[in-house]
Amino acid sequence: METAKPLACMNCHSTKGDGAGPLGGGLIPPPRNFTCGTTMKDIPDGQLFWIIKHGSPGTAMVGFSGQLTDEEIWTVIHYLRTFAGSHGPRGGMGHRGPRGGDGCCAQPERTP
Repeated sequence: METAKPLACMNCHSTKGDGAGPLGGGLIPPPRNFTCGTTMKDIPDGQLFWIIKHGSPGTAMVGFSGQLTDEEIWTVIHYLRTFAGSHGPRGGMGHRGPRGGDGCCAQPERTP
């Protein structure tokens, strides 16, 4: 599954999926932290598909409809679900990711 992580994703979401990629630091809002099960359990796969394919208005997330087939987008979704462990799309409480404690989903405060 690791082959599902395109370079474009890693630049903002990082290789760990925590939203702390090398290009993500200056983005407002910051990139999604996929390691947070608390957040990820509330985002349906269909919504993730739409965002990856068409982008997310008001964010730096661009659509990849011209670069990824639908099948490849589903592969990316299955891969990013692994970052939240067993607490992915329908699980319970998130694991304590790189942002620590119960605030694993809290994005760090960033200055412009």
